[in-house]
Amino acid sequence: MLAVDARRVTFLSCAGLGLLFGVAHGRAGVVPLWAGGRAVLRPMAVTGVADLFDLRPS
Repeated sequence: MLAVDARRVTFLSCAGLGLLFGVAHGRAGVVPLWAGGRAVLRPMAVTGVADLFDLRPS
């Protein structure tokens, strides 16, 4: 099982979003992701990448 821990991320660039998008599309099922705050959640929500993950509270 793959899970992503982004609780310590303070900035998420387009390269980071692209990486997360690739991870989500390369897996069968939804990938759990722990996000620490707005720096991760906001770009994911705006681009729709958040819909590809099972967002967990940190």
